[in-house]
Amino acid sequence: MAAVERLYAQPPPESPALSRIRRLSLPFEAVFAVLAGLVAVVYLATILTALFYTGEQFRLTAQGPTLYLGDDPFAPGSLRIADVPLTARLIGLLPLSVIFGALAGAFFCLHRLFAAYRRGEVFTEGSVRWMRRAGALLVMFAAAPGLFQPLVRAAGLMDRAWLHGHTLAALLVGAGLFVLSWVITLGRQLQEDAEGYV
Repeated sequence: MAAVERLYAQPPPESPALSRIRRLSLPFEAVFAVLAGLVAVVYLATILTALFYTGEQFRLTAQGPTLYLGDDPFAPGSLRIADVPLTARLIGLLPLSVIFGALAGAFFCLHRLFAAYRRGEVFTEGSVRWMRRAGALLVMFAAAPGLFQPLVRAAGLMDRAWLHGHTLAALLVGAGLFVLSWVITLGRQLQEDAEGYV
């Protein structure tokens, strides 16, 4: 009789904290999916424009590729992207691919992290893995412009903007996510050890 009672026993009710995490994770899951898609679209548009656009509005400046809209004056010393030699443009696409790829990948990993939270997988190894990947990709996004500076300069490109406020913020957030993933792992190990002694 006890076995039958256990078979039909209801699962324990979900804690209010877990319910709140699941509910609040849904908008973040959607936002990070949209951001990953937007970064991919901007990346593809940038590549196509850099390779095929011949107008005046897309220019290479000291701050990197810049699209001018309206009547804004061009930055002093800027070049039409079409005037940059094709070899230099192709070389410039390498760091651009790493930067955009890392950012899109980080947003995708954050999308998957919040999807795991929405399913109630808060302290699982899978959610920790997505957090680590997002952190590592944000660090890569922040470090790539500086690491590729020798290649950019050797190609004769004028982009000298390798550290901005947003890259510093991405570096700090990425490193923080990476450390937080290890804190969660340590907490899980301590909990498992405590349950083993009961």
